[in-house]
Amino acid sequence: MERKFVKKELIEKGWSKDKKYCVTDDNGQKFLLRISPLEQLEYKKAEFENMKEIYALGIPMCEPIEFGTCEEGVYSLQSWIDGEDAEEMIPTLPDEQAYVYGCEAGKILRKLHEIPAPEEIEDWEIFFNRKMNRKIELYRACDLKYENGEVFIEYIEENRHLLKNRPQTYQHGDYHLGNFMIDRKGQLVVIDFNRNDFGDPWEEFNRIVWCAQVSSHFATGMVDGYFSGNVPMDFWKLLAMYISSNTLSSLPWAIPFGQAEVEVMRNQARDILDWYDNMKNPVPKWYRKNKIHIKQIKLDKSKENIARTILESLPDWFGISESIEEYVADTKGKPFFCAYDEDIPIGFLYLKETGQHTVELAVMGVLKEYHRQGVGRTLFEHAKNEAKRLGYSFIQVKTVQMGRYDIYDDTNYFYRSLGFKELEVFPMLWDEWNPCQIYIMAI
Repeated sequence: MERKFVKKELIEKGWSKDKKYCVTDDNGQKFLLRISPLEQLEYKKAEFENMKEIYALGIPMCEPIEFGTCEEGVYSLQSWIDGEDAEEMIPTLPDEQAYVYGCEAGKILRKLHEIPAPEEIEDWEIFFNRKMNRKIELYRACDLKYENGEVFIEYIEENRHLLKNRPQTYQHGDYHLGNFMIDRKGQLVVIDFNRNDFGDPWEEFNRIVWCAQVSSHFATGMVDGYFSGNVPMDFWKLLAMYISSNTLSSLPWAIPFGQAEVEVMRNQARDILDWYDNMKNPVPKWYRKNKIHIKQIKLDKSKENIARTILESLPDWFGISESIEEYVADTKGKPFFCAYDEDIPIGFLYLKETGQHTVELAVMGVLKEYHRQGVGRTLFEHAKNEAKRLGYSFIQVKTVQMGRYDIYDDTNYFYRSLGFKELEVFPMLWDEWNPCQIYIMAI
């Protein structure tokens, strides 16, 4: 390489086997440097040439600058994107803005799919049936299983005919929120083309699961943007099959990475089965034309009515009427947020001060039929922004310690997914059957 670099910083994020660095030249300009094993020379060369073609289409992405070999292997030099990870930023945005970014992602993907596949490529029906067969075999041979996992296989077997005569185009290969950035100008940028391939353009949406778990509004926008709002039913049916296939192989894939990754995939499978009513409805619950919206409630009487109605509908978590009334009374004067589906309250939370610099997520409740649709996450992001605006430095939340009850284990996983960290367990703060786990988060 002719450029002289004065700084080289390892980038550890991501699952790629490539070594990635942020390098700075003697003029202070930053670049992305990717290094791959030498045996991948031909594949990486083709990938780089594809990137040049894509960049020429006007796709917002890293500019491919230089390609070659070095002592460490095969390298590619790309422009550096200065901005924020979309996966971290999108959940903090208003629902409407998340939806707009999703629409932009869909439009970009549609443009990517204008690049045709080579004429000599294998028929998609033959190729993908073979791929699904392999994934089914891997799942059935796996020592671990999903709860009700067989419905994924049943759905696949009932819908293989949908693969017939499917077109093939260029694919990014890993198109989801983890591979987007939002630059300093607010532009959505696509990164990490190292899994690029050719196939059914609709199969590219199989990673939308990761988007929907973070923001249903972004995921909805992504579909609407791609299809200009006119989504064919065949798309939904095929997508459900592609997601089923992907989910089956995710469990055996996760095992070598440890129990934490296994639990991620188990939780994801539960979400998927819920979204699709155990694969009985091809249109997932997260796809919402009538977007859920959040309001901050000021009137104490309205707070009481909302809190009482929702808490009484959640007996598994709030089964003691006296406790419900205590929570209801405690909402008075507190920052209170309500999630609505059109004009129907479906969830709420409120905050209360526990110290000069700390506020507590006192109570959160979401109607059960709206669980795993991003409602709780969206409520929390609004509340966190308000806490920050009010000048607090930390948020804490209390729940029952992990490992005591399945239903509260889900709650623990939820708080951890928001970014809360374990602070301390108080075994007798409530009673001996319910040791209190306190989580904390800096804001």
